[in-house]
Amino acid sequence: HLVVCDSVAACQAEGGDFVQALAQGRFRWHEAVELSDIVANQHPGRRSDDDIVIFKSVGLGIEDVALAAKAVEFAKARNVGRRLEL
Repeated sequence: HLVVCDSVAACQAEGGDFVQALAQGRFRWHEAVELSDIVANQHPGRRSDDDIVIFKSVGLGIEDVALAAKAVEFAKARNVGRRLEL
């Protein structure tokens, strides 16, 4: 299995989902992989179709900004929406 985190440090601080696996010795934080390492091809990620991948996101602000930028790009390309002046 592979555990991928948007941020391993943030998941360690906020990821209560791992408490039981840690207590049972079924998982250790040094086994977790940063999503950025997979995206940058610094970690292979899934190695076969049989691999089980668990993704844990704790909601980093940068993810929200990246999604917003893509949404604006999508809207501009399709000429939808309207510009708000603040």
